[in-house]
Amino acid sequence: MRTARSIGKQQVGFDGLISLGGSGVLEVAASSQSLPFAFQLYSVLLVKVRERGGEVATPDGTVIRWRGETVRIRLRESAERRETASTDSYSRNTYHPTGRLSFAVVPQVGSDCKTPVTDTHDVESFLNKIDRHISRLPRLRDQRAKRDREHEEWLAQVHQRFEREQDERRQWKEQQERFDRLTDDVEQWGKAERIRAYAAATEAYLSKDRPIDTGSEIDGWLRWMHWYAEHLDPITRPDGAKQGPG
Repeated sequence: MRTARSIGKQQVGFDGLISLGGSGVLEVAASSQSLPFAFQLYSVLLVKVRERGGEVATPDGTVIRWRGETVRIRLRESAERRETASTDSYSRNTYHPTGRLSFAVVPQVGSDCKTPVTDTHDVESFLNKIDRHISRLPRLRDQRAKRDREHEEWLAQVHQRFEREQDERRQWKEQQERFDRLTDDVEQWGKAERIRAYAAATEAYLSKDRPIDTGSEIDGWLRWMHWYAEHLDPITRPDGAKQGPG
């Protein structure tokens, strides 16, 4: 009765059907001509489900509660598409109800869960399909749970591989940075050693005739070279080497 009273609140859709549903209302989509027969089929289904020990409820759409399982169903009339020529020469599709009604499980799991219905026998056939569908649900849930576990395990492996690759890249970057610092230190040390050698050679050459006077310009120049070499050399400079132990 609630379903019948809800008809006045609905409009005919583009497919020529009146779609009913929602809390407290049976889920059905049919043309105005087919709605009375659709209600008759639903009445048969309500009685047959009760006879089999189940119940029909409408929390939000139509569900059958049977043998500890809940299955959502709907009754819908098919509509066929017809192509017509419009005034602007473009083809246009229109849909027309066919009068053929079918019960189906929502969401539909294979074509086996959809049954065209024209009489009581067809309603019985639909309920038999639901019975078989309910029998398969535990296995389907186990399969879905297995797929979910496998997917989670795969994601965990991908995450671990990603973390490992990230760690390897981080370690390589650290090693590369250490290598760059070491290379720079070696280059600086080599420059410092060459400066010291140059300073020693200069001092030896300039002092071969007589000692270099302390405080002279040449003495200051030699002292500055040694000072610069000490600060350039990563071993002796005040801030220490860029690489290795502190």
